[in-house]
Amino acid sequence: MARQYQAGQLTDMKRTLQRALGPLMFLTLPAAIGLFAFRVSIVQVIFQFGSFSAESTAMVAEAVGYFAIGLMARAVVEAFTRTYYAMRDTRTPLYVSFVAVLANIPLSWLLASRLGHGDLALSLSITYTFRMLVILALLVHRTGGPSVGFVRSVSRMLIAGAVMGAAALAVAGPLARFTDPADGRSVWMFAGFAAALGGLAALYLVTAHVLRIPELARFTGILQHRLERFR
Repeated sequence: MARQYQAGQLTDMKRTLQRALGPLMFLTLPAAIGLFAFRVSIVQVIFQFGSFSAESTAMVAEAVGYFAIGLMARAVVEAFTRTYYAMRDTRTPLYVSFVAVLANIPLSWLLASRLGHGDLALSLSITYTFRMLVILALLVHRTGGPSVGFVRSVSRMLIAGAVMGAAALAVAGPLARFTDPADGRSVWMFAGFAAALGGLAALYLVTAHVLRIPELARFTGILQHRLERFR
């Protein structure tokens, strides 16, 4: 992107950015949905044993859910920031980040009385989303909007994510009861948890295939290339 910007090739630079954002968003979206929907089961399977009680699980799961809301923004904002670096502009990301940090302080204070420890996670997700939107708006103002193809691809990702999210929310409650280690931990608990994750991942990929999301082909191509390197 730095070479393209130096040569005045803004269209090529935007295309490079979009080629980086596509797979990033394609993977981050289902990850955020899975973290939010399965937050209780994730904490149960990984942490709930010994002195880590069900109450501890509830507290950690609450924070995980709020952090999941801002996962996409946290991932995407880094790519936007590097685009500014490629344009030899380090001040704009710094100023936006500084304003986001300042906004996080009163927002955390306002939410603390209602959410307790969860307010810190939610406040960070909100301010990261604010930071992403501001830096995106400034970037669009300088380089122009995204291509029609990229917008269409992101729209299809959101549809695939909505399908996965609906299924995840329907399964989350029964799965949390299944992975509750109150009566002891077993191999079946881990197997059921892995099967639920695998099923939702398969649903997302199948939906992406039906919708013809181009990032799916790119993702599978990258996997094939990586696997061929180990042969």
